Amino acid sequence: MPPGGKLYVDPVLPDWLPDLRLTDLRLGKQVFDLRFWRKGNQTRYEVMKGDPAVVEQRNLAAVVHPGSA
Repeated sequence: MPPGGKLYVDPVLPDWLPDLRLTDLRLGKQVFDLRFWRKGNQTRYEVMKGDPAVVEQRNLAAVVHPGSA
């Protein structure tokens, strides 16, 4: 399992890719199917398989580059 026991996502799909599915994403002993789709200017996600409590949306740019805004 990853640090903190979470799978963090920060989905941003480009205009030309309105929908994306990831299947059989393995994280430790867990397996996930995730669906990402564009709604207006935002990208949404849904956990279709696996524990949704493990998946959390987070602004990863702020984590990777703290204080660079």
